Amino acid sequence: MMKKISFLAISLCLLFSISGCKTEINFAIPGHPLLFSDEPEYSKTDYPIVLVHGLYGFDDIFGLQYFYQIPTVLRNGGAEVYIAEVSGTTKPEQRGEQLIKQLDEFAAISGKPKFNLFGHSLGAPTIRYVAATRPDLVASVTSVAGANFGSDVADAKALDIPPVALIIGLMGNVLGHVIDIVSQNNFEQNILDTLESMSTEGIVEFNGKYPDGLPSAPCGTDGDEVVINAISNEPIRYYSWGGNAQTTNKLDPLDLLHAVVTKAIDGDDDDGIVPRCSMQLGHVIRDDYKMNHLDHMNWFLGLKAKDAPYPPALYRAQANRLKTLGL
Repeated sequence: MMKKISFLAISLCLLFSISGCKTEINFAIPGHPLLFSDEPEYSKTDYPIVLVHGLYGFDDIFGLQYFYQIPTVLRNGGAEVYIAEVSGTTKPEQRGEQLIKQLDEFAAISGKPKFNLFGHSLGAPTIRYVAATRPDLVASVTSVAGANFGSDVADAKALDIPPVALIIGLMGNVLGHVIDIVSQNNFEQNILDTLESMSTEGIVEFNGKYPDGLPSAPCGTDGDEVVINAISNEPIRYYSWGGNAQTTNKLDPLDLLHAVVTKAIDGDDDDGIVPRCSMQLGHVIRDDYKMNHLDHMNWFLGLKAKDAPYPPALYRAQANRLKTLGL
């Protein structure tokens, strides 16, 4: 019954979006205790938390959050949380410049000079770029299922065929603009730039420019947790976690996407989009959660593997870790 009501709510929001429906969709695991935390300062970091989305990301669409339930859980623990909005499809450097402008705005609002940045997927290289170029704005970097060593999807041979690349570019950019329209944004979209930057060749170039926190090789765990930034001469802490499951819940319609992508790229040790060996950065909290790529943002609507952790709890635990460190 709860699902029927909730899907009806989503449908009504879609139907009447022109009138500005902003109802927050929040029904999967509705009674999870972390949504009603009795520890009001558990995740109260000194510096605000900024959540940075990945490919085709957004803040919320008709009340449905990209980081589903995660801001609520963090705020219930005392955290000051901001949701960044950057281009869904372009290079990490361009997304990073867009993020820097927003961080300057957030700093003016919060009165805090630095932020704890959490980046999901393409959001990880994005926040790494910001930490490298504007370290004065960054206290810590947390990569969540981050494509720190690229993605096999970007190396697909089909992209070398001009007509195929043209179609992918057209369709991918249209999707980006549609998401922008419904999320009330207006960013430049370039999916081919994204794929180029996440290819083996592209990520090697990116990592050569912005190596802070990276292990010596993919799948490594020797990345520095604390890096003294060359520009600011101040420390920035680096963390990461991820998973390596593709299908995690039979009721999740998005699991099919992960299964198809994994099969298409002949992968197995990945989360359906990003290889496990691409996720490591700084202190690796864990890289083998029973979670797929979208589970890390608590999609779809909180559906997950039975024995997997509640995704917002991972963000909450990381916030507490940062709080303990005075960040």
